[in-house]
Amino acid sequence: MNIDTGRVLRAAVFAAWAIFFAYLRISGDMTRYLGPRTYWVVTFGAVALGGAAIAHVATLRTQTEPRRPTRAEMASVATLLIPIVGVLMIPSAELGALAASRKLSSAGGGEVGAFAPAAPDPDGDISFAEIQYANESEEYAAQAGVVEGTPIRLTGFVTHAADAPGEGFDLTRFYVSCCAADALPFSVRIGPSIGLAPLENDWLEVQGRVARDESGFYVQAQDISEVPEPAVPYLY
Repeated sequence: MNIDTGRVLRAAVFAAWAIFFAYLRISGDMTRYLGPRTYWVVTFGAVALGGAAIAHVATLRTQTEPRRPTRAEMASVATLLIPIVGVLMIPSAELGALAASRKLSSAGGGEVGAFAPAAPDPDGDISFAEIQYANESEEYAAQAGVVEGTPIRLTGFVTHAADAPGEGFDLTRFYVSCCAADALPFSVRIGPSIGLAPLENDWLEVQGRVARDESGFYVQAQDISEVPEPAVPYLY
């Protein structure tokens, strides 16, 4: 009996991906790359690929003469493992101020508008998306309860828009639909920062009231405090 080197390579690839998916599931890191609707892919991948690896290991022996793997086979294995290596080398590939500015500039600011807004909920909390769509639609603003004087609390990271009017800064959060690759930034302008000069990517909790000027809705800050980055930095 000889060992089928081709099946050894395939078993190694299946096992590597199964271990990778299991790591994402157990460590909780999947929340940094996927939205809740696609969490099942991680569990399914760990189970299915783990089963495939076991099946290959059980059938490694063959009657044929052993041979060395070809260059094409080795290249295929390397290609399949590149995504794992990339993620492990950059385990905290967070979406921050630089990514937000690039996404907005590359789409001319219009990409966020392609994100389908949820139905307005007048009894729900007002957050980044509600402010964004309230600025685009008076009807949406009325239905969502986005009116001047409404109390609001937001947690996000600091960005500075080049065309922001007056003093202050923007507070930004990424919304993820499927995975981090499709994340879209939503920003809310924060009024005078009451003596605080935050740096980009600083995480803040801002409490205040909804205000409005010729540029649209913003938050008139009443209290600003620094907070640690949330375990799950994205909104869904």
